[in-house]
Formats: sequence, structure tokens, C-alpha cells
Amino acid sequence: VKTVARHWTEGGGGEANPARKEAFLRLKTVASLSRAIEWIAKREKEPPIIIGTSAKKREGTFHWLEAKRKILREKKAVLFVFGTGSGLHDEALEQCSLILQPLSGGAEDYNHLSVRTAAGVIFDRFFGWR
Repeated sequence: VKTVARHWTEGGGGEANPARKEAFLRLKTVASLSRAIEWIAKREKEPPIIIGTSAKKREGTFHWLEAKRKILREKKAVLFVFGTGSGLHDEALEQCSLILQPLSGGAEDYNHLSVRTAAGVIFDRFFGWR
């Protein structure tokens, strides 16, 4: 992540695409999910709502509208956690305040999208104008 960020902030990438440079200048990298939670809690003076994602159907997951309502009600910082192609490890899921239902579209129990695609869809649902 740091190598990619450096390309866009210090390298030729930032000159070629100033908007992307601005976005990457806002990036904060940390060593672990626990460190991210600690950093946000220190900055905000309270722990964030941690929203986990999963491509697998699980018990106790929340529809994105339920999660959005919770965010709006509680008015706290939010940390979205996305996994890799293998999904989030159980340790990471256990740290989440809530886990979103998988994005629909597949007929199977596992609906794989690239993390970039899943993040785009989820961020649009939470922050887009609907």
C-alpha cells in the first residue's frame, strides 16, 4: 500500500493525476485492524462503529439499510473493513460491530466480487445520493 501511495503522492502519478494525489494524501496506513480502531478511537474520543463485509452468507448479518440507519442514529465514526478474495479472517469479523449481508447477485452461497468493486457498491449505498 505504501509503495502505491508513494507513486501517487511523490512520484509522477501525482503530477499526472492531481485529484488522485489529493485522495492518497488523505490515506492513513496502519499495521493492523486493532491499530486502526485504536487510532480512530483516540482521534474521535470514542471507538468507531466497525462494519465488516463478507461474500459468504452468515447468521446475524445486517442489510445495508439497517446498518446505514444505525450509523445515522449513533453519529459516530465508522470503519468499513473489506477482506481479500478469501474474505475476512474470523478474528477480524469478531472485532466488527456488525457485518453486512453479502452483495446480492449470485445464486450460490458465495458471491465473489473484487474488493474494489464491492467497496464501490457499498460506499455508493452508504454515501451516494439515493
